[in-house]
Amino acid sequence: MSLIVNRQPPVYLLHGLAANRLVMWRLCQHLRRRGWVVRNWGYPSIRQGVEVHAAGLVRVILADEQVERAGCVDIVGHSMGTIVARRAILQLPPGLVRRFVLLTPPNNGSPVATFLSYFLGWFCPALHDLSDRQDSYVNRLAYPTNIEVGVVTARMDWVVPLSSTRWPRDSGPMTVQYTSIGGPHGVLPWRRATLETTERFLARGTFPSASDMPSAPPTRAN
Repeated sequence: MSLIVNRQPPVYLLHGLAANRLVMWRLCQHLRRRGWVVRNWGYPSIRQGVEVHAAGLVRVILADEQVERAGCVDIVGHSMGTIVARRAILQLPPGLVRRFVLLTPPNNGSPVATFLSYFLGWFCPALHDLSDRQDSYVNRLAYPTNIEVGVVTARMDWVVPLSSTRWPRDSGPMTVQYTSIGGPHGVLPWRRATLETTERFLARGTFPSASDMPSAPPTRAN
């Protein structure tokens, strides 16, 4: 049974670092079969940083006639895609983004990105952006407010530790829900549980088994 409500906003899907739209293909097909309008948005994640990709996403969303008709948009990101989306939301008109689902988000950076940045940072600037160093881009990036946020973590994630996924409690007047799904970081968008959990949040603004996990102390600058 579909969970779709009438006049639902389009859903933008964003893959992670060193990936492409294929990573989000199964989620895209699942949502389309349920009647959602889905944009599986791809971007060249390796050779450019978060700022460039976020600006591109903003341009695409603002030019989307379906977004204009609905008056809002939903976003689902995986890994680096969640950070690109976070930055884009800050640049979009307030209230345009309704619901935001983050799959294994490196909100406080990734130790793997930090390690790889020493060797590959010259080639992939996004590694510096996603580092868990205190002064990294992601740890200085502000958080959007007044949207419905759902964070999905992977129980066997060696890329983004659980503590790195936390959305800080002081980010504003909003509720952030968390849920956890079995599996490693890279395959989370392909898990059946992820498809159903994501659709549930997009349709209702809540996870089937949501929890209010304590947020790690924010390391960003306000």
